[in-house]
Amino acid sequence: MSQAKSLKQLKDDVAKGSKVPAWQQRLMFEDKVLDENLLSQLLLESRMPDGKGHLQLVKIPPIAGTHLGSAACLCTPAANEVCWGYNAAVKTTCPQCDHAIASKHISSTDGCRRNGDAYGFVRLTCESCGLTQKHGWDEKD
Repeated sequence: MSQAKSLKQLKDDVAKGSKVPAWQQRLMFEDKVLDENLLSQLLLESRMPDGKGHLQLVKIPPIAGTHLGSAACLCTPAANEVCWGYNAAVKTTCPQCDHAIASKHISSTDGCRRNGDAYGFVRLTCESCGLTQKHGWDEKD
């Protein structure tokens, strides 16, 4: 492994050998998730290229189409989304690929009750893998 190899290049190399797509990987080094900072530190210390330490590939199970929050939500998540229900909120780190999401939340109103209380969903889409997270909101007390 070269000193200039990025985490993305490393994941691409692992994908070729393991048939696990990069977005479905989590690389672990001694029980820590391997990120760009940890990879740089390890390369500077020359621990991984020399075979010292243990790099492990953890396959992330597909989560699209599921509920990640409590069972308080009765929606049916689409094939490319996950739902956090009404008691949790979308995360700025993608739960599927661990990418830091830079896009903005999109809030939609799905309906309005006769008393004027509205309800709907807040959505956040990952730029890396395309997974959309959503959580419900409701104006009722």
